[in-house]
Amino acid sequence: PAESLRAGLRQQVSDLRKVLSNRGILLLMLATGVRGLGTRGLSIFLALYMSRTLGMSTARVGLYLGLLTFLSIAVGPLLGGLSDRVGRKKVLLVVLVWLTLFPLTFGYVGSGLALAIVLALYGAAGFAPQPIVQAAIVDLSGGLRAQASILGLLWSSNVLFSAMAPIIGGLIADSIGYRAVFLYAAGMSAVSVLCVAIAPFTSRESVRA
Repeated sequence: PAESLRAGLRQQVSDLRKVLSNRGILLLMLATGVRGLGTRGLSIFLALYMSRTLGMSTARVGLYLGLLTFLSIAVGPLLGGLSDRVGRKKVLLVVLVWLTLFPLTFGYVGSGLALAIVLALYGAAGFAPQPIVQAAIVDLSGGLRAQASILGLLWSSNVLFSAMAPIIGGLIADSIGYRAVFLYAAGMSAVSVLCVAIAPFTSRESVRA
């Protein structure tokens, strides 16, 4: 049993090395990390912007922030199912472009209905990239027994990038202003679009096989 356990661990380590040498997986990890560097903590600066700059009440700020998750409850599963049918890359690129464009408008649409609509549309796809990326990584890892390990590494890298996001956002907000934070978030999402665009994905036919 001990020798069998050691052999199994050696095989898992070997499989993990193969996975980490996969260009597509590394680019997807970078895409999610860079996007998180810009957008994690975005709700913090949205709240401060709406409260301090737009003069909204606390209740109204909470209502508007709730719009970031409201539509995603229904849209997220739909986008995941669509990626199963038409391919991960196509859906992921559309979603990331969507999430790149909307932050550009946050600081320029005022405090009324237009802002509510923009936040709702942004939030509709806000949680979609992560599960699609995870599915794509599982596809790329093939039959190797390292999916759980690589997803754990993906989570760890996301936490690391996310931990830095509020600090960077705070520095930008203090030195330039809240609108600059929104532009920065859009820029980081644009970098993630580039990473996904050049990343190789497993074809649907290979996944089915």
